[in-house]
Amino acid sequence: MTKYIKEFIYYFCHRILWLLLLIPSIHLKKVILLICGSKIGKNVSIHIGVKIIAPWNLKIGNNCTINSSCMIDARGGISISDNVMIGYQSSIHSIGHNYREDKFPVFKSAVKIDSDVVIFSHCFVGPGVHLKYGCTLLPTTTVFKGVYDERSTLIGNPCKAINKIGNVVRGKQFHNSPFGF
Repeated sequence: MTKYIKEFIYYFCHRILWLLLLIPSIHLKKVILLICGSKIGKNVSIHIGVKIIAPWNLKIGNNCTINSSCMIDARGGISISDNVMIGYQSSIHSIGHNYREDKFPVFKSAVKIDSDVVIFSHCFVGPGVHLKYGCTLLPTTTVFKGVYDERSTLIGNPCKAINKIGNVVRGKQFHNSPFGF
């Protein structure tokens, strides 16, 4: 029963009023997402224009930033660990369609993003992807499937690992802007 209440609140706030896209306050967005069942850590910044589908399947760790105009589709489950930065207009999807079958059936596969990952702007992360500690996705990288080694730098469509970064500690990725700009 509580699942249906959460879904109704989310539907009312997001689909009818588009509140999550237009609310400039980071704190108010976090409150709405928490009411809808998201698990959100401390110092999380969700900027203006971020679209989140199925927030009850979303977990975000501490000191993370999701920059403006991102798309987070958590219908299959998305787990984002601490100190993660997701760049402008990036998309993370945990659901897709099997295009090889006639009726394009839907499949779900959880996405896991470990600590200290940086996803630059205009990237796509597909269902079932696991980005391990310290991975970097350079701008416009497309990751369709797989598990990627720690500290890998990924580039291209489809992505290729170009090198491993040494022992870089990125620290907090929280951008403290009260209005999400």
